[in-house]
Amino acid sequence: MKKIIPIHTIEFYALLVTIGLALLNSVFPAVIQQYSPYLLLLGMVFPGIPHGAVDQHLNTRQHQTPYFLCLFIAQYLLLMALVFLVWKWQTWLGLSLFILYSAWHFGETDFRRLNSFRPVTAFLSGFSLLVFILSAHPAEFLSYLRLFGLVSVGPSPYFFVVVAVLCLLTFCLLGFQNIRERRWEFTWIVLVLIISVGLPLLLSFGIYFILIHSWTGWRDIKRGLQATHGQLLLKALPFSIGAFIFFAAFIISSYDNGILSPSYMSSFFIALSCISAPHVLFMARFYREVLSESGQG
Repeated sequence: MKKIIPIHTIEFYALLVTIGLALLNSVFPAVIQQYSPYLLLLGMVFPGIPHGAVDQHLNTRQHQTPYFLCLFIAQYLLLMALVFLVWKWQTWLGLSLFILYSAWHFGETDFRRLNSFRPVTAFLSGFSLLVFILSAHPAEFLSYLRLFGLVSVGPSPYFFVVVAVLCLLTFCLLGFQNIRERRWEFTWIVLVLIISVGLPLLLSFGIYFILIHSWTGWRDIKRGLQATHGQLLLKALPFSIGAFIFFAAFIISSYDNGILSPSYMSSFFIALSCISAPHVLFMARFYREVLSESGQG
């Protein structure tokens, strides 16, 4: 029986969007560069922030009592504060930890989605994916590192080319060796990564984070909690609003005499790392305790 190539998948739709943006970028590069942050912001409104705003509901063994909610908020804020203090203590350490736990989270989500989850493989896959996106955009990556005060003069472009190629090969090797049933979906992800090299770094990261990772996480939570999209949106609304206020406060703090400082991007990523850390922890437990026990993860 002939296998049908799956096109009605998150990954394939992400590929179509990536191709469209790449074509637009080839004609109007200045427009894409100017509006990349706004496209990322739109994606953060949904599903970026909402997929992480239902963490209080992920522990289905706990009754949603006021005591549980207060305990959850306290744990969340404490971990966010610890991550923020790490950034203030050693910027390089804050950035390194952000990359490491993001790599774990991305790899876990992808490989559970593709029914091939193994902890070490998932982490290495997520790490190679993240480093590929960064190293494939060396000029922009170095400019962000300079905003954090981490580098003055970076390695040569050839160094980044070698790193990017090695990471892409590692990502492909891990995926095609371990994924048996859903290789086409993984192929779409590889093509998204390759094509997005020609896009700005922010947009390249945003395509993966929003169109693949966040949608996958949203779908997994919806399935695990047996909720509709509308029910999940309502559950996510209170903490989504809180997250928007949190990000706004970080960006407002970057204004100097009414002018937005270039450091607003570093503030955005610090805020993202703070709010991501507890989300990664709660999602890992959700995958382990809810989806795995139900045979869905």
